[in-house]
Amino acid sequence: MTIEGAGRESARRDGRRHVLVRDVMGHVAIAVMANATFGDIVAALRRFKVGAVAVVDGERRVLGVVSEHDLLLRAAEAARQGGAANDGDGRPYDRSRVAGATALELMTSPAITVTRETPVAEAAALMHRHRIKQLPVINPETGRIVGTVHQSDLLKVLEGHDAGRKWARPRAGERSATGEAR
Repeated sequence: MTIEGAGRESARRDGRRHVLVRDVMGHVAIAVMANATFGDIVAALRRFKVGAVAVVDGERRVLGVVSEHDLLLRAAEAARQGGAANDGDGRPYDRSRVAGATALELMTSPAITVTRETPVAEAAALMHRHRIKQLPVINPETGRIVGTVHQSDLLKVLEGHDAGRKWARPRAGERSATGEAR
């Protein structure tokens, strides 16, 4: 039996069901069109208080993702390449090079995505491995975005699974997460 299979077996014995992304995802898909400008993207990030947005085509198929990191990288690139303005540090900064960029030019592609049927543990592993905080959730048949899953969504599930054991009261002879023995 694989480790994955062993985990499922112990989860069944605990009476816990196998939690999928569909159980925790947000059903509002925050996305911008491929031709959205730098300013449009920043406005969407601020309005929805997120750190990244999916970039979609006219059919709402995910093409990539633009994160705050991507935007800051582009701004730093423009500052290094020179321009008319000064960034306050004495280095030139050309706002037009950043402001004129589209989501298609700024995005990281291909996007790392999950489906509604992806196990939460797999989604968490993807986020950890790729150092990202959210994943677009897509319909696997159409590639269209159907929602978003954030680290905080996954942590709620993981916290709930752990609460019954580790983070609540330790069993006799065990130590709690804070190191206190019972």
